[in-house]
Formats: sequence, structure tokens, C-alpha cells
Amino acid sequence: MNVMTGNLIPQISDRGVSIVVATLDGVEEVKPSSESEEGGIARFRITDVLSGSILRPGEPLAIPFQRTIEPNMRSRMGYNRWNTISWKPGTYIVLACRQDSQPGYWTATAGRPVDSAADPVIDDIRACYKIEQQLQDPAVSSAMLRQALASQRDLLRSYAVDCLCRRHVLGRAAGVDMMDGSIASPQAAPGAKDEMADALNKYVFDMNLGFEPANVRIVAIRARGVVKETDPERQQTWVRSLASILFGEFSADSTKDRQIRLSLIGAVKDPLPDKMIAVLTTRAGSGEKDDREIARDLLDLWKEAGHTR
Repeated sequence: MNVMTGNLIPQISDRGVSIVVATLDGVEEVKPSSESEEGGIARFRITDVLSGSILRPGEPLAIPFQRTIEPNMRSRMGYNRWNTISWKPGTYIVLACRQDSQPGYWTATAGRPVDSAADPVIDDIRACYKIEQQLQDPAVSSAMLRQALASQRDLLRSYAVDCLCRRHVLGRAAGVDMMDGSIASPQAAPGAKDEMADALNKYVFDMNLGFEPANVRIVAIRARGVVKETDPERQQTWVRSLASILFGEFSADSTKDRQIRLSLIGAVKDPLPDKMIAVLTTRAGSGEKDDREIARDLLDLWKEAGHTR
């Protein structure tokens, strides 16, 4: 199945991918490919090339596609953007594509509809490529990435998060340090804080390393999020995310496993233990049963870690 995601970010660092702005000319040869899918050829006209050396503005672009055969179901299946894009001729879209095995055709790996050739998203992608070209110079790229993290432009910020977390372009320690500063910034929107902290959980926190500085820093970031968040629902989300990294298995040896967990908590200097214990005590007494239990388990750990400092 030819799935086109909506995430352009990983495509920017892929040298085998070309990113273009194009308009839809139309579709051809649409027919069922299975009981639940249909496919055809989407024909576009390139208006701008943001990366890659093969495609040119003004050239046609033929891309095989597949989508859910039932129109009423397509809006629910946005993981494949072929289900949700507009099929009106002249519609603008940013496409990340690579050459297909079939001569004369391309495969779209990601796509994002835009309003026009002047859509701000296009400038954001260009800004990402400017950073990409400077990644071999840490001094220059660090300043550019820090600025991108503070951006109100979602795509540009997400690119910086991807560079620092999934790709580790500055290394784990420097990446965590920069992310910590951005998460702590009062200018950072709640959604931006969530994105950055979630990326640290997913790509940087390493169970195999156990007690080490970057892991300690991430536990501290999550704990500060719990203490500083004033919205109860969002605070509970931070509690769950903290639990997700602390309740994993650090060692097959249960004694060592628990000791690593307590050491990570014991090394956290901010927030102070008393503040964290107070918040977790409140969380353990309110909300859904599962959430109360998670908070109670964290509370027990924090109290035990305090005794072993």
C-alpha cells in the first residue's frame, strides 16, 4: 500500500528524498486494488523545488496512490494522507517523494496541503534546510536550533526537536540541556512543552544506561513539569509520562533495578523532594483509580529516595 504520511520532518534529513511544492492536475486510472482500497495515478505540476537536484519547477509529477475505497471512512484514516487531501485540481501541496521503481513515476512518502505557493509552511521548510546545511558546525547550528526551538512555527520547532532527540545532532547531553531550557521557558506553549518532553522520553531516555546524567536530567524535567503544571488534567499527563520512564525495567536483577530507579530520583535537585511529595500526595487522592495508583507508586518511590539520599 502506498501510504503518504503527514510528517515531513524525517524527510528533510533524507538525502534520497526530494521535497517539492506542487499543484494537483488530476487523477487517472482509479480502480479497486482490494476489497477495502482503491488506487490510481495522481498527476501534479511542480511549482517549486525545496530540495533535491532531479526535479524542476514546471515539470509534471506522476505518483501512484492508494486510499480507502469508502469515501465516508477516509476522514477517519488520516494516517494515510491520500485519504484526506483535497482532490480539487489546482490544490497546492508540499510533497516529499523519491523515485519509484517504475520509470517515470515517483513515490510520495509524506505530504502536507498548503493554501498557496506563498504559504508560511514553505518558508519554514526552507529554514529547516538552512539549519540542515550547518549541522557540521556545532557552534552555528546550536544557535540556529535554539532559535528554532523557541519558534511559534510548529514545523520549524518540530524539526529542531527531531534534530536534538531522534538524531542527536549535538549529542545526548547538549541536546537535553537545550531542550531543558526550552521546556522551562515561560514563552513555550503547553503543546510545545509536551512535544519536547515526549521526544525526550521516546528518543533520549535510555533504560540501558540506567543511572547517568542525561537520564537524571530527563527525570528532573518531568518532575518539574508535574510540580509546575496547574491544570489538573495536564498535570496528570505529566505524572503518567514520568511513571512511564521510571517504571520500566532497568535491570533483570530486581534489587539493582530498584536501586537504579531510586538513584535517578535521589539525584534530582529541582524540584525539591518536599514539593514533589506534596503534589503526588494530592494526585494520589484524586482522579481515576489508575491515576491514583500511579501517583501513589511514585509517591512511595520519592519518599524512599528521600530516605536514601
